[in-house]
Parts: sequence; C-alpha cells; structure tokens
Amino acid sequence: MLCSVICYVLSAFIAGILSTKVYKAFGGLFWKTNTALTSFLVPGIFYGWYVAMNLIIQLQGGDNSTPFSTLAILLALWLCVSAPLTFAGAYVVARQPNVSPYKQAKDSLADTQPPVPKRQARVKQLIMALAAGVLPLGAIFLHIYFILNNLWFNQVYDAFGLLLVMVVIFIVLTMEEAILFGHFQLRLGITNWHTRVLGTGGLAAFYLFMYIIHFIVKNVSLEDSVSKFIVLSYTLMATFAYFLAMACWSFLPTWLFFKRMYAVVSKDFIHQPLSLEQTEVEGQI
Repeated sequence: MLCSVICYVLSAFIAGILSTKVYKAFGGLFWKTNTALTSFLVPGIFYGWYVAMNLIIQLQGGDNSTPFSTLAILLALWLCVSAPLTFAGAYVVARQPNVSPYKQAKDSLADTQPPVPKRQARVKQLIMALAAGVLPLGAIFLHIYFILNNLWFNQVYDAFGLLLVMVVIFIVLTMEEAILFGHFQLRLGITNWHTRVLGTGGLAAFYLFMYIIHFIVKNVSLEDSVSKFIVLSYTLMATFAYFLAMACWSFLPTWLFFKRMYAVVSKDFIHQPLSLEQTEVEGQI
C-alpha cells in the first residue's frame, strides 16, 4: 500500500505534463486553472469522501477507522509533494509555443458545421454510449465474479495470467469502440466528439456498480448500517475510479488516432468540390 501511494504521488509530474499538453492542443488558454483542477479536483473528491466516511465510522463507534495521523500524512503528501509536482510538469509544457492544429481546423470549418443535434439525437447518443459499455465489460465479467468471491468469502483466486489477458482484451475493445464512436461523430460533423467519447468507455462503470450491488445484496448479509455505508462508499469510489480510467483509455487513443489519420488529409482535399463524374458515380451507388 505504501509503495502504491508513493508511486501515485510521484506520477503527479506526468499528470501535469499530459493534462496541460492535451489542454493546449484543444486551444485552451487558462492552463493554470486546468493545472489546479488536475491537482485538486479528483484527489480532493477521494480524500474528502474518505475523511467523511472515516468520521462517520468513528461517530458510530467502529473499530476499523483510520487514525488521524495517517490522514494527516496523506494530506501532507498531497499538498506538499503531489500538487507541486503537477504544477512543475504543467510549467514545462506551458513554456512551449501554443500551437493548436485542432483549434485552427475547428475555426476553418466553423462555417460548414451542421446545427447542434436535437434532444432526441442526444438521447440516442446516450443510449449508444451505454450500449458500448456492455461488450468490453463482458470480457471480464466472469473474473469479476471470482474476484468478489475472493474478497467476501476468502476463496482462492490464482488465475492472474488469464486475468491479465482478459484485461488486455477489455482495454483493446474499449479503445476500438471509442475510436469507432468518435469517427461516427466526426462523420456527422460534431466537433465536440471528445466529450462524447469519454462516456463510451466510462459509462460501463454504471453496469459494474449495479452488478457489485446485486452481488452483495444477493450473497452477503449486512445487518448494521455502518457496514452497509462502508460497502456502498467503497463501491462508489471503486466504480468512480473505473469510470475515470476507462474514460482516459477511450479519449487518448481516439485523439491520437485522429491526429495520425487526419494529418495526411489536406484542407484543400476536404474543401475540394466534387466533379460531375464523381457526383454521377455517387448517385449511382
């Protein structure tokens, strides 16, 4: 556990670099605000959530609460090490020239954008995002069942090699679906595809949360309210972390794929009108 915490704190430098680089690539100007959100938003949610859960456990007289000294050490690592490393990584990228090919391409196509989809179309896109999370989660569904049995009933689970293969298949499926879904958005002329791609892999957390709750209600007997609160809190934290991880695995490969694919397509080819022969061929098709 200590090694995991140290690795997470030290990786804040990489988080600052990656966050600022992506933010500037999309034409962002307020990189300091973006860095502050990177440093304090998600860690603040998890830390505040854990402190509130720990306080409720102490008020209920529970024995498995975390000591105050441990919470103070975690807070010091966050504010004194993780946050400065995030700003240091962001400053390295902020010094570079602010060239945003995405923003230039978006501005050049501003006059040719179709109208914003109506509410009915947005509902269909939400349904598509929810449906996209079923296939990747199905790749590791059986292993989730065995892992939950291991956690609650002390059953031995040693198929880590097979689990690694399933996790790789799960990540590859998530990336492929995100790229395909993002490509459909671009074909429709929707330039804010990145906000929609995030939900393609991330919304699978909804199914994971519902399955864990179903497993606990059906197989585990929890009588006191403190135990139910702890289980629900840890489940929400785990599924929220899963949502963030899968949203990242959906967005970054899609963004890199689009940069690689559309870099070879010139603007003259995009805006070039179809000839009469091409129009007749497309009409016959």
